[in-house]
Amino acid sequence: EQFRDGVLEDDDEVAVLHGPEELGYPPLTEAMVNMRVTFDEAARSGVLMPDVAAQLTAIAKSLFYKERTYDAVLQRAAASRIPAAPPRDLAAWLPAGRIDQKRRDAGYTVAETAAWLVSERRSNHSHENVKGSPRRC
Repeated sequence: EQFRDGVLEDDDEVAVLHGPEELGYPPLTEAMVNMRVTFDEAARSGVLMPDVAAQLTAIAKSLFYKERTYDAVLQRAAASRIPAAPPRDLAAWLPAGRIDQKRRDAGYTVAETAAWLVSERRSNHSHENVKGSPRRC
């Protein structure tokens, strides 16, 4: 929806670096959309102050997508003027709190497509029955 509405436009919002085929192409970096919603959720949950979440989002966005990991963001935060406690709190929260928005969006898209296909099949089937029905006079 954010791409549709023009809120997000950059390809790097969803781009990730993947590992090799023999390992099943695991993601080695994090999509920016995932980091955005994760930092926002950390702020909503009280793990981060909203201004720190915004600073971490800006740090993440400044990284090339092939370098964008939570560790890289936290290292940059440590080297910046952000106090040490919020990134440390975030690091402790991330294993259970991180959000995979790309996966959520993909699941939503698959479910919506499946529902649409079912409705199209029903629609086409009901039209066939109407067209194929004998006329009564």
